[in-house]
Amino acid sequence: MKKILLLGFGKSNKAVYEYLKDDENNLIEVISDEDKIKIKKFYQNLSLYDLIFRSPGISLFNKLYLTSKELAKEVTNEIDYALHILNKENVIAVTGSDGKTSLVSLIEHTLNYYKKAKAFGNIGTTLIDKLAKAQENDFIIVELSSFQIENLSYEFPLGIIKNLHPNHLDTYKSKEIYFASKLKLINHVKNLIIGNEFNYNLNKEKILPYNIYKKGHYIYENNVKLLDINKLNFQDTTFIDNVIITLKILKFYNFKYYQIENIFNTFKGIKYRLENLGTYNNITFINDGKSSTSSASRYAYNNYKGKKILILGGIHKSQKFNFKIQDQDEIYIYGLHRNKIKKELKKGRTFKTLKEILLNISLQGKMTIIYSPGCSSFDQYTNYIERSQEFEKWVKQWIK
Repeated sequence: MKKILLLGFGKSNKAVYEYLKDDENNLIEVISDEDKIKIKKFYQNLSLYDLIFRSPGISLFNKLYLTSKELAKEVTNEIDYALHILNKENVIAVTGSDGKTSLVSLIEHTLNYYKKAKAFGNIGTTLIDKLAKAQENDFIIVELSSFQIENLSYEFPLGIIKNLHPNHLDTYKSKEIYFASKLKLINHVKNLIIGNEFNYNLNKEKILPYNIYKKGHYIYENNVKLLDINKLNFQDTTFIDNVIITLKILKFYNFKYYQIENIFNTFKGIKYRLENLGTYNNITFINDGKSSTSSASRYAYNNYKGKKILILGGIHKSQKFNFKIQDQDEIYIYGLHRNKIKKELKKGRTFKTLKEILLNISLQGKMTIIYSPGCSSFDQYTNYIERSQEFEKWVKQWIK
């Protein structure tokens, strides 16, 4: 009999439970962080486990986790366990502090022009319950959060670190510990691609030496023009960095560059990431509800010209909101840490909820309204999708 503990019962561990539950040789115990009665019994009757699955939501510094891992032969998580079962040759790991999902989505979109590719992991799709479908794909792209990397044992042929900015400082004790949790991925890859924002010189021998770069309005490889940026639908810095990373992936797999302008221009972007909801009465509405760090909000704010209204709020979890706000622009802040964010920005009007902001926001003149919370959503919403949908619904009603 194999004794298994599921520590936390979010989306990933629910998928693990469904995968393991029908095996009569598995004895499965579930403890969520909120179940005080089970936790009390756990401490009263310490037991040994063959395997513990740690949910990404359970902190490394959580007493329950620290105790349980001492009682286990092995600690893993859903994605790592599934990867060992899948055991595919072409698996790409992607991490970073900001913009992981946008990059993963572009890689998936591009590789599908060459072979069959599918993204899993922190992008929102669990792997363990889709192993059969995953096996049918030539490429698997795995988006990894720092929490998933912590219990990683799988070795990837190719890994990508897009960038590093302070994040999850509500969980990690310092930015250095958080950075280390990301950099740990390097120990689990054979080859590494880094984004333009990545500035750590670790394990240089793993970094692929491909000379693909942006200069002026073009992307070059070894002084040969590959792509005219002016011909792309998206031309912002983040997208261009993602394009360069994707081109390096194509080179790694010896794919020829063909129709790359068309490939990148058929990419639609991802929902709730700098999504343009339209312009009405000279007011443009941008839904960046996926934004969960101050650096993401800073990028969204700086990405648009002219008069702007920036809407922020939720649970502050990253570096300070210390970017400069132009005098002409307005800041509306809601949620648990609204006063803290206002103090950091030295500007802004505070409200309890997003709905309250939307009822009081001034809609006069030519401007861009940017909803880019820069915070965790869990003080008032179940996830970023719910808050993004509330903003989207309001915009659609107002445009009517």
